[in-house]
Amino acid sequence: MNPFSGERIELPPSTKPIRLENLRVITSTNPSDANCLFLAIQSCCSLAFCRQGHKSWTCLNFGLCFCDAIFYKGEFYAIDISNCLFHLNCNLHHEAKRLNLRNLIIGMSNSTYLVELNGDLLLVVRLMNERFAQEDSLYRSNYVDHFKVYKFDWVKKKWILVTRIGNYAILLGKYSSISIPNKLCRYFKANYIYLIDDSSSNFPYECEFPNRETGLYDTSTYRIKLLYQSSSIWTNKLQWFRPRE
Repeated sequence: MNPFSGERIELPPSTKPIRLENLRVITSTNPSDANCLFLAIQSCCSLAFCRQGHKSWTCLNFGLCFCDAIFYKGEFYAIDISNCLFHLNCNLHHEAKRLNLRNLIIGMSNSTYLVELNGDLLLVVRLMNERFAQEDSLYRSNYVDHFKVYKFDWVKKKWILVTRIGNYAILLGKYSSISIPNKLCRYFKANYIYLIDDSSSNFPYECEFPNRETGLYDTSTYRIKLLYQSSSIWTNKLQWFRPRE
């Protein structure tokens, strides 16, 4: 449903129980477009797609555990828990083709996001605090320590570390992640990463008492400011929306 216009789009029911708090749907274009392709990620491991008018979802059983997916320049791409990048084919022959690139050694991460920024494909990694991970990996697994941003080089077929994102802000969330130039919205600071209630969106297991963190991260100073709120709005399904340019 479009929260501004109230327009609703009916999608086929799932053939198995779905926990909506762990469901993320990526679209290939405006959802109201009859040719829009809907790709759903359920609890990291399950992928399925459909179009308007379809009576059921088509499951993609690749035997892989995906963390995030994105529709980028006319194609779907996904990243798995080993930080391998895959090109997803959702047409007649369903396949996940792994791109031949150098392994990216990140360290102890607990969430990864694919984001498009000014035409580039970015991998944003949310790293966990190693001290808390060692002391109590189950209950403090989502404690934010810092972020790393990588840009994919399509010529060299490798991820390149990015230290600054310029006059853009990256907005990360459990259900959507986008980038936006700060000239479009003066409320967002350039060169900052914003995070809303991610809890365990990209983790291969669920925490019984996940931390719900909201905050902003300065990529130039490597400092994070967490915003703790008592309002129930911070425990609801929050999403980022890109304004029209």
